[in-house]
Amino acid sequence: MKPLNNSKIRVVVRCRPNQPHEDGWQNSCLKVDAETGTTALTSPEGTAMRNFAFDHVLDQDSSQEETHAAVGLTQMVSSILKGYHCTVFAYGQTGSGKTYTMEGYEYLSSSDNKNGSAKAPRVLLNSKRDGRTLGVVPTTIGMLFDTIELLKASNPSLKVSIKASFVQIYKEQVYDLLGPAFDVKDANKKGSSSFARSTATANLAGLKMRWTKSDGFYLERLKVVECETPEEVLACFEEGVKHKVMASHKMNMASSRSHSMFQLYVHVASANEEPLMSRLTLVDLAGSERASLTGAGSGQLVQESIAINKSLFTLRKVIMALGESRYKGLHVPFRDSKLTSLLQQALGGNSFTVMIACVSPSNISYEENLSTLEYASRAKNITNHVYANEDPKSRLIRQLRAENAFLKDQLARMRVLAGGSGVDSREALVEIAGENASHGIPFLTSHETSHSPYGNGKPIRNPVS
Repeated sequence: MKPLNNSKIRVVVRCRPNQPHEDGWQNSCLKVDAETGTTALTSPEGTAMRNFAFDHVLDQDSSQEETHAAVGLTQMVSSILKGYHCTVFAYGQTGSGKTYTMEGYEYLSSSDNKNGSAKAPRVLLNSKRDGRTLGVVPTTIGMLFDTIELLKASNPSLKVSIKASFVQIYKEQVYDLLGPAFDVKDANKKGSSSFARSTATANLAGLKMRWTKSDGFYLERLKVVECETPEEVLACFEEGVKHKVMASHKMNMASSRSHSMFQLYVHVASANEEPLMSRLTLVDLAGSERASLTGAGSGQLVQESIAINKSLFTLRKVIMALGESRYKGLHVPFRDSKLTSLLQQALGGNSFTVMIACVSPSNISYEENLSTLEYASRAKNITNHVYANEDPKSRLIRQLRAENAFLKDQLARMRVLAGGSGVDSREALVEIAGENASHGIPFLTSHETSHSPYGNGKPIRNPVS
């Protein structure tokens, strides 16, 4: 097990520019200062003002490239290849720019919403794109493979394997966006999100979630695709994007109706080093929303809003439980939703985590902006316990060898003390334990030496100083 690091969750706040339908709306409540990393929010009446400080703050003129730099994608890719888990998730109200930040793709508008139902917008994937407009996910994929090529140039024995998975959480059910249910030739002819919605609500069963002491929460029968090139990884991501549940309403022309989670599993092996395994998790959360603003009085949009708000409420409870000292030691409700269960490692666990808090500039979004900034402020107080993840078999072999060497040393010392001076063996053991304690070395009992190295996914005590 590599050395343990304590890492606070980093928070980047991004304010999107005004949209065409917001012309004439007042924008006096929210003030962001990129230089100082602060955000000021004043109530529409001007009677209350709140100030927040974050790791980075991006104003309405910020580019995708500036966002990637603030998130630290270069450092994140480096950490992934060193065996550290990393997570980026975008959080905020509907229409605040989360999907654009994570994907960077363009969506075509759907027809007007009527009676709470909405035709899905269509994503443009095959059009010629400027690399400067791409979001976090496509950019990270390119960076990862570029970095691998550089490392291989200096270390020819380096071998890196990458696998990908993509799921969405829709109405508290987890659906595999790369699974066989979506492998239909005609699924995308009319805008595939409508296919995803009808399938998810009809005959498609969600993935079952399981839990083990060694692995935590995981999805049973999840399809994981092995990829050798950045094009193959990007193809997996774009295939899943086509199947996400999307809709249009008054607040957002391309509204995500589900939480999407794209994961890369990286295995790094070299001739002279222990194999490392890491996981990169990139999450685009559906946005919180009010039916009074979206224009959905009834129907499927309202049902989806209820499910989205419910899961985000659980996420906020988890953030409060981990980020406020007054809740320290109390129960953390990870199991209350599929979203928080799958994000357990990212929140207080073994992962470098970045939260992108997206806010809207208009005064009509004051309450949602306040909620987003409050929970983002709490999230940056959460401490994760991060360590490099070795290959389980190599880790077990190394730890057994270390324990064997340690026990041999203890036995040899006991023989010297007991045989050379006539000291009783029990007295020798007590003396050895005292010497070890004075040097900070634990004296392992039979129970501790047989303890599994996989317990709770945490490192066991290393007996070698």
